[in-house]
Amino acid sequence: METMVIVTAGVTLLAVVSGMLEMGVASAAIPFLGLPSTARSASSPEIPGSCKIVVTDHYSGGTVFQFVHCRYGGRQMGLRDYETVLKAAADPTRVRILKILEGGEMCVCQVIAILSLGQSTVSKHLFLLRAAGLIKDRRDRKWVHYSLDRGSDSPYATRMLRNLRSWLNEDPVIAKDRERAAMARTIGPIAICERKMTLPGRRHPAGKR
Repeated sequence: METMVIVTAGVTLLAVVSGMLEMGVASAAIPFLGLPSTARSASSPEIPGSCKIVVTDHYSGGTVFQFVHCRYGGRQMGLRDYETVLKAAADPTRVRILKILEGGEMCVCQVIAILSLGQSTVSKHLFLLRAAGLIKDRRDRKWVHYSLDRGSDSPYATRMLRNLRSWLNEDPVIAKDRERAAMARTIGPIAICERKMTLPGRRHPAGKR
């Protein structure tokens, strides 16, 4: 379904796309602006990656409308992508992981040690975050390192990461995670793996939570 966007004369295509992203819509119907009816690319510091724009003309009741479709990574961003990101970021444990990774890249064993959860549980959370475009991984021999995907193809994921940076910073659980994350970075992934993925003073990772 297209969303009607009311714009003023002289607005640029980039401004239209920015407004669409603010509203979380992938398609918009706008009054005729004289935009070329062709596929174009638009990018700016506020819009991560490359957004392919398709502009088409439509006539209705003597009025000309233009439909602007925004596609990221060759696919149109819609409700399903929006839902995937919000569901991934709605879980408290996954939010803790995102806040931990705000401090930089971490090995999966470090994340397990910080959260003190079972390996399979943490791996599932990491998988869902990666599938939503919120994090990315990097393999280095037997190590798997995770970091926030600030260049994600999903505009919903990048906006979520940007907003989350200023959220929950005073929460006591997040604050404690930051302390443990600092310890995990100091110890390093090799030593933590040798400690069976625990931090000093911590018990072995618990089961599912």
